[in-house]
Amino acid sequence: MALPIIATPQYTLEQPSTGKQIKFRPFLVKEEKILLMALESDDSMEAVKATKQVITNCCEGLGDIDTLPMFDIEFILLQLRSKSVGEVAEPVIKCPECEGDIKLKVDLSKVSVVKDKNHTTKIPITDTIGLIMKYPTYSLLQLTKGKEKLTATETMDLMLTCIDFIYDGDQNYKASEQTAEELNEFVEQMTQAHFAKIQDFFSTMPRLEHTITYTCTNKVRTGDITSKKCGFKGKLVLENLQDFFV
Repeated sequence: MALPIIATPQYTLEQPSTGKQIKFRPFLVKEEKILLMALESDDSMEAVKATKQVITNCCEGLGDIDTLPMFDIEFILLQLRSKSVGEVAEPVIKCPECEGDIKLKVDLSKVSVVKDKNHTTKIPITDTIGLIMKYPTYSLLQLTKGKEKLTATETMDLMLTCIDFIYDGDQNYKASEQTAEELNEFVEQMTQAHFAKIQDFFSTMPRLEHTITYTCTNKVRTGDITSKKCGFKGKLVLENLQDFFV
């Protein structure tokens, strides 16, 4: 006799980069095993593959996972986590005042992708020449291994990878059809003012962000015997996926 099939609930989310409605289900035991095996491997690329596999398994209509912007992936993972484990995450931080641990409570259903109203993917270089940029993908950013500061070469490589088209009037040149040498030569002709516009693209691009206020309730000693609550009031901006689960 065949065993019963367990019904899985279905949900929808709005893909931040397109506004498209995406159907998804919570991740199941089989997906949790994929993630655990990736974590145990201590290999960043295994983590990337596992993450993409889980999203592919649980979501419908996303298209090519490898082309999704990082902020799409992070938002989708938060939604999967909220419906699979629970809508409240409890990251732990250190109190700046008493240095004790503070367990925060973050309602994942209220976390969103913040979009700068002045952000644009079109970067004019001259009156007729410019760039059309594309967003860094999850796979690309994982290769930086979470570095806070990239070398000049790494920064340049990341920037070149995010050029989608170069336009000259009505003529478009797809960056992927140019050689690395040709792209490097093109970028090296730019002034510092031109290059600053490209840096603005990265600094203003959509990002996961959530602000939480908190009050430290840790007890601190005020004398040999008495103690009181620390009472420090702070505000913390959570800006990437890791911030929500530390």
